[in-house]
Amino acid sequence: MPAPNKLLIITALLILSLLACSFPLQVAVMMESPTPDYTVTAIIQQVTQQSKDREATANAPTPVPTETMMPPPPPPPPTATPPPLPTATTVVYPQRPGGVFTAAPFAPTIDGSFSEWTAPEYPVTSLNAQIGSTYWSGANDLSGKFRAAWDMQNLYIAVTVVDDIYAQRATQGNIYLGDSVEIQLDADLYGDFYVNYLTNDDYQLGISPGYVNTNGAKEAYLYYPSSIQGSRPQINIASVKTAEGYLLEAAIPWAVFGVVPSSGARYGFALSISDNDSATKNLQQSFVSSTPGRKLLNPTTWSELLLKAP
Repeated sequence: MPAPNKLLIITALLILSLLACSFPLQVAVMMESPTPDYTVTAIIQQVTQQSKDREATANAPTPVPTETMMPPPPPPPPTATPPPLPTATTVVYPQRPGGVFTAAPFAPTIDGSFSEWTAPEYPVTSLNAQIGSTYWSGANDLSGKFRAAWDMQNLYIAVTVVDDIYAQRATQGNIYLGDSVEIQLDADLYGDFYVNYLTNDDYQLGISPGYVNTNGAKEAYLYYPSSIQGSRPQINIASVKTAEGYLLEAAIPWAVFGVVPSSGARYGFALSISDNDSATKNLQQSFVSSTPGRKLLNPTTWSELLLKAP
């Protein structure tokens, strides 16, 4: 063997011998119970945990989007409150002193027979102190009762008169000087409720049961308003003599009073009866009314007539 090679071999053997003498225990320990490499272990644990996290994330349910709660819209800007409109003041009128009479809603046959009348009956017994205090001798001399009805065409009246002597020889504007019936009607009761004198909506109508007797010519005469006074032949009149006096029935067109009627309407009203017992003179000897205290020229002293609803 050449010398250099031998030198190399010897050198290598020496190095090995030195290594064997210096680290025998450490090598043995490493061979018998290896110490854990914490750095590698941590890396492996981190990798394992990340793998588990990815798996859990992959298996987790996909979140469902929830409805976004929007805030409520802001209230509208305040608007100016308009001032309240003025309301009409309801005027409550007192009842006329003579009370209220009711007109029933039906149309009777004008024949002097009251068999179909079912309306309330009202007395006509209030004696006028200025007309009759001298001549009136009691209810058998002059008294009466009346009923009223209506439809859209006419005001109807039925009057039962107690009168011991029938006397009527006057005509037209003088019929009040004999046995006769008189109607007063305020066509605008609430329009001039407190006006105590006659105006152009206040009417005075006289009706004669017949000239000389109840079989004679019958008449109706409008006294007031004076601007349109005169005979009213359009009024249908029937009368019948009775043992106590007479019956009078009449259909008066509403046009005579300038009225368009309506259910529930009210009018100023009074019905009166004149009496004359003289066979030779036209004279209003006594006078009775449906309305105590009635004065001819003062509508506030009259009663009221109510048109009853059907």
